[in-house]
Amino acid sequence: MTGDVKRLGAADLKRQLHDGGEIALLDAREEGVFHARHLLLASCVPPGRLELLIDDLVPRRGTRVVWCDDGDGGGDGPALRAARRMSALGYSDVAVLEGGIAAWKAAGFRLYSGVHVPSKAFAEVVEHEAGTPWISASDLKALH
Repeated sequence: MTGDVKRLGAADLKRQLHDGGEIALLDAREEGVFHARHLLLASCVPPGRLELLIDDLVPRRGTRVVWCDDGDGGGDGPALRAARRMSALGYSDVAVLEGGIAAWKAAGFRLYSGVHVPSKAFAEVVEHEAGTPWISASDLKALH
């Protein structure tokens, strides 16, 4: 633990994301970096906008909250600083992903890019599991 902020390993975070309990996964990096690669279901909350966004994203002060970043901050990166600020705002269960998204990837867990990732990931699962047929745009145009 670092002050009032716990450190959570990638495997522990993976378990928490699937245990059915309430959890907020927040990414302390700026939007452009976030969109390039991030954890599924993470919300981008750059430190400069934390106080503007946090009450809408995490209204209950007792919610489990896990912050992540690139993991290259030498132990005092933006995720830890954001987690400390959130604790100061009265949130009681705040943690950081130890080693950030680099540790997540090193543990063999997937990273995503872009926006609207949950719906894209769901569509990919449905396409794969159901064997959904597809057609390229040029082939579709040729049918007309």
